[in-house]
Order: sequence, then structure tokens, then C-alpha cells
Amino acid sequence: MPLVGAARSPMTAQLAKSAGSYDVAGEVVMAPGASPMKISGVDTFRSVFGGVVMHGSTRGSAEGVPGAYEGEVFWGFDPAKNCLPDAMHPLFINGAKLDGHITLEDADAVDIGTLSQSLCVLLSGDSSTYGDGGSPIERCKRTNGVIDFKGDWCSTTNMPADAACFDAVSLGADFAASAITIN
Repeated sequence: MPLVGAARSPMTAQLAKSAGSYDVAGEVVMAPGASPMKISGVDTFRSVFGGVVMHGSTRGSAEGVPGAYEGEVFWGFDPAKNCLPDAMHPLFINGAKLDGHITLEDADAVDIGTLSQSLCVLLSGDSSTYGDGGSPIERCKRTNGVIDFKGDWCSTTNMPADAACFDAVSLGADFAASAITIN
């Protein structure tokens, strides 16, 4: 059944030619400094809503990670931009931004179970240098109780780190929305 008021475009008709199921196998690095994980699964693509939208789903697993991975994606023609979304013509429009920092002490208290590391080790990007080798969770290595990894932010001044203060890491994110108009 087609979406009310939506028409199939030649671009979605071209994309629909990729419909089918495809085996996926390979390796992925989930975060800087993490070891590669073997992944496997199946990608399935199909045309839905009378060919107006293309639906992709992924079902699979990653070595050493409990449970299964499931992902969904939808593509549709954007008549306002006369294109399918891609890196240069995004379907999503940035609508909000978040900037902040986290102290290295707080980050070392956040466990990322799937990586067996603290957020501090992950943010360092170099577990062999800054990780303490602990188990089940590797934490940031310390010398005389002070975390060895030097952050890019100073929590005391709320400014970029300098030679005297480097106890935090700056974090930022952009949030996007689809199916709404941001004026």
C-alpha cells in the first residue's frame, strides 16, 4: 500500500533493485583503541509502502558479545531536495547540540561492559598505555593515585587543558531530527 500523497520516484525504483538478503561477515572496531570484533549476520533490503520507501534490516552477532544485534534503516526520496539522502544531502537536519565535559575520575567510574573497560580507558584511545590491565573491567592506570591519562579539558577553570590542569575530557554531540521542519 503506498503512503498517502507519496509517489514512487525513479531513484527509489533504482534503489529497490538491491532488494534481497546478503550475508555479512567481517570485523569492526567499536571504539578507538578497542580490539577488532568479528561480526556476522544477514542484511535484508525490501521495497515497502508501494515502492515509496526502501527498508533495510540487519540481524547478526558479534564475537564475545552476548545477545544479537538488530538494526533498521529506511530510505525515501526527498522531493524538496530532489534526491535520496546521502552524506552530502542528509535526511536528518541537526536540531540541537550538546557540549560538556566529564572528569577523568567520573569517567573511570563508568563501566562499558561490552568492552571490559571504563569510559576513561575508552576515551584515552590507548588501552595498552593508559589501561591498568584489570579484570573484569580495565580502569585507567594511576601513578600515586592520579590518573596517568591527561585529558583535553580542565574542570576547575572549565576551559581547555593546560600544563597545570588536565583532569577532564570535553564531549560534544549533535542531534538530528527527521519528519519535522525546523524553522
